[in-house]
Amino acid sequence: MVLSNYEMTIDYIDCVSQEYIWQSNFETDQVNLKNGLLNITYTDENGQDVPAIVFYSGNKASVYSINDGSELNTYNFNVPLINATGTNNSNMYFFTSNGQIGIIKSNENGKQTINLVKYFANDLNKLSSNNAFFVHQRGSSDIICYDINVYDDQYSSFSEDRYEAFDDYRIFDDYLVVTFKEDDINRINF
Repeated sequence: MVLSNYEMTIDYIDCVSQEYIWQSNFETDQVNLKNGLLNITYTDENGQDVPAIVFYSGNKASVYSINDGSELNTYNFNVPLINATGTNNSNMYFFTSNGQIGIIKSNENGKQTINLVKYFANDLNKLSSNNAFFVHQRGSSDIICYDINVYDDQYSSFSEDRYEAFDDYRIFDDYLVVTFKEDDINRINF
């Protein structure tokens, strides 16, 4: 639990001339699991493309104009962010610690659509992407890969006509235990 907001200052300095260009403030009210910058082209409310950066930390991401440091937009995800990626057509993807992807897209009129999609496991603290998504859950020694072509080759399915409904299930290591009622008799299947 964060008892007070965490404030940061973002300074934009020209690396070649070492000239100070602008300064802007950033504030978040969640734990910072990771922060970072994205270089994007942002479509503003007038439909104009603006060179911009996105800074994300804690539960928030803010878009700043590279030209003057003015804040163009801020997004609050209510849970800590663990990674972000962006494209040069104003599409941004934010990954949260509770396994959601926040997808932000801009159309040609500068209007944005924001979708939150539950895709990954809960309680994530790290995510990396390179043709697939690799995630790490807090307290785990496993790295999970999410990709179209990744699957468990030892998976064996149940025949659909055998179990129409079940009462409860438990998963233990390599076993799935299902309890169900058949002919008024309680049964357990492994």
